[in-house]
Amino acid sequence: MPRIITVDVHREGRWWVSSIPAADAVAQSASWPDVRGDALGVAAAMLDVPIQRLRIGAVRRTSSSTFTAEN
Repeated sequence: MPRIITVDVHREGRWWVSSIPAADAVAQSASWPDVRGDALGVAAAMLDVPIQRLRIGAVRRTSSSTFTAEN
């Protein structure tokens, strides 16, 4: 059974920055279509699990002014 994670995303300049609380990690993506894959890759590496064992349950867009790494 896959582990479900949530990703909070905001725009920072030309980058999409993703906070991944379950992995205590942050990822960045050059385009919106890359956000899910990049976040899954970083989460899998930080949690030391195969990427196939993770699923993203929600991607929430946040404003950069409310975004913190601890969210």
